[in-house]
Amino acid sequence: MEGIQDVAGALGLMIGIGMLLSAVTAPQVASLIQPLIEVIIPTSPLMYILVFTLLSPLAIYRGPLNVWGLGSGIAALIVAGGMAPVAAMLALRIVSNLQAVSDPTNSHNVWIADYTKTDIIETLRKTLPWMFVAVMISMIIAGMIAF
Repeated sequence: MEGIQDVAGALGLMIGIGMLLSAVTAPQVASLIQPLIEVIIPTSPLMYILVFTLLSPLAIYRGPLNVWGLGSGIAALIVAGGMAPVAAMLALRIVSNLQAVSDPTNSHNVWIADYTKTDIIETLRKTLPWMFVAVMISMIIAGMIAF
């Protein structure tokens, strides 16, 4: 019974991702979001590195740059807006590393905080600066590969 309880949230999330992807890529929604996406699509390696590094916290809490959330739809819109698919997926995958380690909604972080009897936000505070640096270094490498 505890196993079902522990994975129910993740299972619901996986089902919801499909629905989000369908919604964001629907022509009615895409036509509204696409102009905004096209304005912020970086066209140089430096802007690519800066934009995705600075926006990387938007992957936390299943935000718009989280590949396991709305990020899949955003990636499709970024590619449709003119960014190379490899560059878009590298960026989204890299910023998802910040989410994977620091996000207080991740099951493993909740389990660790519960086991160590610490506040989950403390985990976020302690890991976020390190992951921000890791994202920046990874984005520099991705910028050299993608451009």
